[in-house]
Amino acid sequence: MTDRISEIQERLDKATPGVWSQDVLYGSEFIWAGEDDDALKVAEGFGIDNANFIADAKQDIPYLLAEIERLKGAGE
Repeated sequence: MTDRISEIQERLDKATPGVWSQDVLYGSEFIWAGEDDDALKVAEGFGIDNANFIADAKQDIPYLLAEIERLKGAGE
């Protein structure tokens, strides 16, 4: 992996595990890390589009890293 991809993987590995999600409560957007009763509030009040992006990044980044590895393997 390149240094940049290794850094991205390291940040991902340090993040709270589990699915991240967003929700609107009392008119404010919240981002939750983890699931169910163990979920942590990560951020609040960023706007719905930003909240969706941040929450989905936790699921999107592992997919993209795996796709990079798959494509690198296909080129060998």
